[in-house]
Amino acid sequence: MEKTLFKLEEAKFFLHKIREERTNEPFCSYYFNAFLSSARSVLWVMRAEYSKIEGWEEWYQCKEATEEEEKIMHKITKYRNLSQKEGSLHTCD
Repeated sequence: MEKTLFKLEEAKFFLHKIREERTNEPFCSYYFNAFLSSARSVLWVMRAEYSKIEGWEEWYQCKEATEEEEKIMHKITKYRNLSQKEGSLHTCD
């Protein structure tokens, strides 16, 4: 659980920094790109860490995201891929 919580706290940190720096380019965009990367990796770290717990993968496979959650995850993945593969996104004021 330690690694998952660390990654989640990392994503929260960058989200907080986006709010702090929302009018300060390029720092806001730096934090936005870092947030996308860390937020997208929370689930991957969680799966790697929790897969060692008996029954967790079966429990996870039974879970279904709501339509709203699916939309959010799709957008995070889309923007993270753009950020990582096509260059940093510039989205702040």
